[in-house]
Amino acid sequence: MFKAMRSAGPAQLLGAAATAVLLTLTSPGRAEPTQAQIGAIRASCQSDYRANCAGVPPGGSAALACLRKNLANLSPSCQTAVNAAGGAAAPAEAAPAPAKSEPASPPAASTTPQSAPAAPAAPPAAGAASPAPTPAAPAPATPKTAAPAKTYPPLSPREEMMVIRRACGPDYRALCAGERPGQGRIAACLRANAASLSEACRTALLGARR
Repeated sequence: MFKAMRSAGPAQLLGAAATAVLLTLTSPGRAEPTQAQIGAIRASCQSDYRANCAGVPPGGSAALACLRKNLANLSPSCQTAVNAAGGAAAPAEAAPAPAKSEPASPPAASTTPQSAPAAPAAPPAAGAASPAPTPAAPAPATPKTAAPAKTYPPLSPREEMMVIRRACGPDYRALCAGERPGQGRIAACLRANAASLSEACRTALLGARR
């Protein structure tokens, strides 16, 4: 039988496939399809069978199983024909009724006794020493007044040059070499660097006009 089907043309193969569908649908649990339903499968599922079930030999239940397995890939007309020829499916096993849930039992009353309120603190015994008073915070120390800065008397240009020559030559070269003499610039530079002056130069600046 299978050798004959292999040598048959496409139309004959489609007829054999429809026959296989018919044989499968007449199995127990499914209604027998009508001739019109078989004809609808032949007319609507020819290209779908070649596209999805070409490797399945026609003439058996495998052909119909293949079409049903690929139902989502079938054309709408072929889906309609396969579903119509399938008949009513066997009723599914009734799902077990959900078990009645027993009402939750009320929570058991707590048997733990409530703790008694804490007893008030006993008053201090008579004659007990009272707590020592907290010492007061020490007053902030008064900041020391900074010593007034030494003031230098103004120098004339002549006095300025005498101070530089006698006592402040090294200080001038080290600290104020870039200042030009005149208009008190050198004296102002030396005074600005008083912290770095030698003792002799500082004394000469202070006593220049005394």
